[in-house]
Amino acid sequence: MAESGPSGTAVLVAARVPNATCLLVAVVALIAVPVLMAVSVLIAARVLVAVGGLMIVLMAVRVATVHVCILMHTSGAWHLLTASYDGSMTATEDRPAPAHKTQVREQVHPSGAAQFAAAANVFGMLSDPTRLHLVWTLAQGEADVNTLTAASGAARPAVSQHLAKLRLTGLVQMRKEGRRSVYALHDGHLRRLVTEALNHADHLVTGAPPHD
Repeated sequence: MAESGPSGTAVLVAARVPNATCLLVAVVALIAVPVLMAVSVLIAARVLVAVGGLMIVLMAVRVATVHVCILMHTSGAWHLLTASYDGSMTATEDRPAPAHKTQVREQVHPSGAAQFAAAANVFGMLSDPTRLHLVWTLAQGEADVNTLTAASGAARPAVSQHLAKLRLTGLVQMRKEGRRSVYALHDGHLRRLVTEALNHADHLVTGAPPHD
């Protein structure tokens, strides 16, 4: 039979205290865990928002930089900036452009594949010394077959064949004067091309100093 005195009551209370503590811990855990999870979710959401905002800002800066570069390139400001750059980023310093660079830039021609092919065909036709001599003679003025034969020193049949090839490629044109066939260059470009080529050859042969 259990004791009903003070010692029995103390034992009963001591037995119930652990149960109450466990119940309190469980209640606190049930309340704290959702709160901690909610706080964690809130913190994570704010971190994601901050990171997303930073990425948006970086993308906006990148797009703005690309647009600025495109505007500078199309407006010519990029060329002015790079032309005045000397290694120390002194873009505002005024420096006159060298004369030879300006001259080279003015001579640039936006040629394509068709232009290069046509130019190569012209140089191919002028690669034969006899044809070059005929074209150089015609650069001085119109001439018939007899004059061209005497000037070139070639045989008349060979001169006729060369003139036919030059006419076929459009470098030389022909008109009739009675029974005579008079030949002439097609344009002044070919005349200047042949003249400059022979001037260059003269420097190579004689050893004269080059000049512009």
